[in-house]
Amino acid sequence: MPDRDLTVYRTTAANAIIAWHTAATARDTWAKDMQEFLEEHGLGDRSVYISHGGRPLGVTNDDGQDVPEGWRVDSRTGYLMPRLKTKAGKQIDARLAELWQPDPRDSMPGMPRECWISMALLTCGLQIIDNVLYATWSRPIPEEHVNLTIWERMKLSEYYRVLEATGDDGA
Repeated sequence: MPDRDLTVYRTTAANAIIAWHTAATARDTWAKDMQEFLEEHGLGDRSVYISHGGRPLGVTNDDGQDVPEGWRVDSRTGYLMPRLKTKAGKQIDARLAELWQPDPRDSMPGMPRECWISMALLTCGLQIIDNVLYATWSRPIPEEHVNLTIWERMKLSEYYRVLEATGDDGA
């Protein structure tokens, strides 16, 4: 059953499409740089633990493995995080601080990155399908936060037709 609170906007504005592609390219570069960092530290294909703002904080901990020098296991999350009481840990943390994950929402013309609705902080989802950029919100946001000269609110039925036509499930 469709989520009736889902709110969807679309745009074909050149500046928004360019911002999307620029961020996608930056994210590809980031992924390569992060993989090099993981390999440098003998951490292979582990997943990276990212803060809400995009700063890498640590990596997944493979149970049974020794904790590498300069790292510690965070008791709250179970992730490997830099041990800031050591020189090696401080160097690791400084390198992670250089590897912020790019987010297209940070520079998206006319669409807020996030929006407070009552007591909930919402972030939009972005996806591009056939050179049309879609922004989805789990609940309606105040339209004064959206530049309606760039973005157009769509009916959910139209959005689901687009997803169905492309075989996309919207996730």
